[in-house]
Amino acid sequence: MRRLLAVSLFMFIFPALAQTEEITLPMHRDRTGQLSVSLTLNGVPARLLVDTGANVSTMDRSRQAFLPDGEMPESAAPGAPPQVELSVAYRLRSIGAEQFTLLDLSFINVGAERMGTPPFDGQLGASFFEQHHAVIDFHTMTIRLDASGSSTNSEVHGSTQR
Repeated sequence: MRRLLAVSLFMFIFPALAQTEEITLPMHRDRTGQLSVSLTLNGVPARLLVDTGANVSTMDRSRQAFLPDGEMPESAAPGAPPQVELSVAYRLRSIGAEQFTLLDLSFINVGAERMGTPPFDGQLGASFFEQHHAVIDFHTMTIRLDASGSSTNSEVHGSTQR
């Protein structure tokens, strides 16, 4: 009885420890030096550029397979690019929903095509990394995510070369 009470008290005092679900994504560096991750968006495999300098995550407008019902959504405001919420997962483990801005990413994929690397379906921006308390580790070439949604900060780990 005391053990049950102690465990219950621990779970009450430290609920975040019990609810944290960490997912580790392997990063890949292609011949052009660009970093990417492989995820599924709405159940469809996707190659996404890791772009911590981008404020938002984007999806190539030409990738209709990812869109709900395969149709391009309308813009929320005149002149603004359309946005869509997609379900993000890694190896059947749900990461959650992410808002993607639909843009023409051919300018990124032209270089990839010239170098003989597969095209990018989209890019993950700072909004995704912040939402999931991402820790980007360049030494292990991984991104650790807090998939529980209880995180508040993001970190980038690695050494700077001088």
